[in-house]
Amino acid sequence: MKSERVNYPVKLLNFILSIMNSYLFVLIVSIGFAESSSPKSSTSCSLMTSCAVEKCLDRGMVGRIITESSRDEVFGNLVEKFDMVCIAAKCGNECSQCKHCHYALEQMSALAQGEKTSGLCPKLETCVFNCLTEDVSKVLSCVATRCNVHCYDGDCPSCKMISRRIFSNICKQHSMTTQPQIKYEGTCPNLFMELADDYVAMKKKKL
Repeated sequence: MKSERVNYPVKLLNFILSIMNSYLFVLIVSIGFAESSSPKSSTSCSLMTSCAVEKCLDRGMVGRIITESSRDEVFGNLVEKFDMVCIAAKCGNECSQCKHCHYALEQMSALAQGEKTSGLCPKLETCVFNCLTEDVSKVLSCVATRCNVHCYDGDCPSCKMISRRIFSNICKQHSMTTQPQIKYEGTCPNLFMELADDYVAMKKKKL
């Protein structure tokens, strides 16, 4: 069944389209969907992860975050740099073939076309929508401050899975578990889960 179209204000739609470079974004999404009618296995997600780390994160910046941030701050400082718009633009084909990333593309496409999202991540999607409608000029900081926590609090498994893959890739590249301020004896995915829980708890204290 076709999604119900939402009548967004013209200014809001123009903003959404501008941050997504709409022509390029829609073209990439269309190609991705045409080449893959259904998302593939974890192999495709691995390709998406590698592409995202290579093309959407500055290695020097990531290194500084890891070495200069305290254990309590490193997770937030890192994951808040993950850029889904960049992943859609530069890794669109890889993303469209990964189940979890594919869903994110669908939601971004719905926003760009003024349609309602599927609602599988209700808190996150509602929060982002509220940021868009409250103050377009501050939407990015609003999403980072108010909405990012819902990627990790159980509301949106697909978002958390994408983030865990990217985090784990970075963790291995930069030997995060051996960093003096972290000193973690487990695996990178397990470190992600532990730090994600701490991040959510810290965010909730600030609310």
